[in-house]
Amino acid sequence: MERSTLRKWVVLLILVGIASGSMAFGKRFGLHSIGTILALLVTGPDRDPGVADREKPADARAGTAERVSVGGYLLWQVVLAVALLREVGE
Repeated sequence: MERSTLRKWVVLLILVGIASGSMAFGKRFGLHSIGTILALLVTGPDRDPGVADREKPADARAGTAERVSVGGYLLWQVVLAVALLREVGE
């Protein structure tokens, strides 16, 4: 399986996971999940570094978009973990 194909499957599974988890902990978490999905969709498409020509210097905007995309997903995971810990503590 090619790297770009694998990456597309991973992104799809991440989006499905966020979408399915969006209903888990109420309206605020759902809005946070929707915001995360929108951030991933805005910064994600056409930003695959594996497709870029390795002879050209990296575009700073692509690097920033990739960091926002990864950071948004990691922030969603942190918020999910906090919500789960609060649920266990009750």
